[in-house]
Amino acid sequence: TARESLRNLGYTIEAARTHQNIGETFALSGRYNEAIKHVSEARQTFLQDQRLRDVVDAERVLRHCLLHLRRFQEVLTLCTAMRAMADQVDAQFHLAEAMLQEASAYVGLGNYGAAIAALPAARQLCLALDHQVWAARADLYEALLLYRQHEYGRSLLLAQQAIGVMQRHEQPMA
Repeated sequence: TARESLRNLGYTIEAARTHQNIGETFALSGRYNEAIKHVSEARQTFLQDQRLRDVVDAERVLRHCLLHLRRFQEVLTLCTAMRAMADQVDAQFHLAEAMLQEASAYVGLGNYGAAIAALPAARQLCLALDHQVWAARADLYEALLLYRQHEYGRSLLLAQQAIGVMQRHEQPMA
């Protein structure tokens, strides 16, 4: 109701934000296709109005949903777009998150080498932004990938270091 009222009054950006909110709610409840529909509509409005910060936020939700739906190529396309936009809107943390999602997409495609190659830059960006926990998440991803490649010693060492960071910051492992 609010979305339609806003749209009828000519408040297209506010109406788009209601689409975004509805989409995020669907995403949180695991209804990814419905989330994509709403967030994509909001994203299109944001693009038309050149609201790149809002586009970045919408694409964050889209990447999340697409990963869950195993639509990995689309995730990679959005990650490439994020790289192009990050400097324009000073969205370095969102870029770091996209880099981690990019690694997940490569894992989904079975390209462990590309996934491992994507992680050091994500880790470095997280550290540069002073996000120790997110850097540790990148390390946990890499430890898992090393394990899958039968590099057990390196995997264990990296996982133990990452777990130490997570514990110091009282973060859950899930």
